[in-house]
Amino acid sequence: MLLKQHRIDEIYKILVFFEKINDDKSKITEESYIRYLDRLYVVYRGYGDPRFYEPIKGLRDIGINITHEVVKSVVFDMIHILNKEY
Repeated sequence: MLLKQHRIDEIYKILVFFEKINDDKSKITEESYIRYLDRLYVVYRGYGDPRFYEPIKGLRDIGINITHEVVKSVVFDMIHILNKEY
């Protein structure tokens, strides 16, 4: 259960980082957002489940040239998979 919640938190943090990029009070930058996605990609690639690492790579490749709604949808789709299967 702890692993599941940790993974959900990691995935949700993608959305949090994305939302804070344009917040002047935040230290989150486009570069730190991309670095976070890179790190998660490596971790989830290691788990071997493309339902996670492919969307993370897609978000990384697109960068910030994406809408909030799309990022939110991708994040919650991955969380739904985690909740359903783990």
